[in-house]
Amino acid sequence: MEDVTGRTDPEAVETDAEARLERAVGRYRDLLVAANPDAVPELIQGPGIEELDASLAGAKAAFARARESARAELAASPGTTNPVRRDLPPAGLDGAGPLAKIAWGLARAQD
Repeated sequence: MEDVTGRTDPEAVETDAEARLERAVGRYRDLLVAANPDAVPELIQGPGIEELDASLAGAKAAFARARESARAELAASPGTTNPVRRDLPPAGLDGAGPLAKIAWGLARAQD
């Protein structure tokens, strides 16, 4: 950052500061994701701290909608009465959508 005369190059200082800020914002995002398991991680994004904080509300709302949709789908589906079959995924679950798979997993967790 200093040239041969001992002066600091302002462009180098600015570039270094921008890189440090970018790393700090990335670490902050990682902390937000870890501290908020009730949020969709991919929706927590933004170039700065304010944008990350603002996106967190949307990420939590999306997670809540997905959870409620999965619960509604689970409530609408007929349950399995055979305890042995209950632990096995239903036939055709491979071709089912993600909400059906989440609903099946939630049903197993509630037992």
